[in-house]
Amino acid sequence: MTPRPVTPRPVTPPVTPRGRLARNAAGVVAVVGVIPLGVSGAIARAWIVPSLIVTAFAAGGAAAVAWLSSQPEVPPPDRAAEPSYAVPPVHHDRIARVRRSLVQSTKEAASFDRHVRPVLAALADDRLSATYGITMTTAPDAARARLGEDLWQRLTTDSERPLTQGELRQLVATLDRLSPPS
Repeated sequence: MTPRPVTPRPVTPPVTPRGRLARNAAGVVAVVGVIPLGVSGAIARAWIVPSLIVTAFAAGGAAAVAWLSSQPEVPPPDRAAEPSYAVPPVHHDRIARVRRSLVQSTKEAASFDRHVRPVLAALADDRLSATYGITMTTAPDAARARLGEDLWQRLTTDSERPLTQGELRQLVATLDRLSPPS
């Protein structure tokens, strides 16, 4: 099964509440400032009072917009840092494949031989090489002594029966003991 290609989604910044407040405040100032001007100009035909009212509203609106824009803006969350579970990453497929192979190897010996044994043999070679400078092919006798007879037999010969979960755990624990000291 081939993994589906992951296409990145475009990141669009969310509309901040502060930006909405600034636009709303400017709109309110404009509407509220024009209404008294028109009403008082129509009634009194005197432009001095409406001019003062408009000036007061404009100053208040400018102060509100200045205050809103001076507030520290919280940056939007980094969308690239968040995991997206819409399309699972490739390693999820690999983990699921290994999990299926382990379960299947407890049911049929051929599954262990075909899928699990090559992985365990590669791990054993890596551990032996890192810790002792040998591999199962370069120094088979020394590798056999280090791995133990049970693990050596499991890694080099075909299985006659499926492994139990306890046997699999024991094999992994034996491999884990081969780790170089940290």
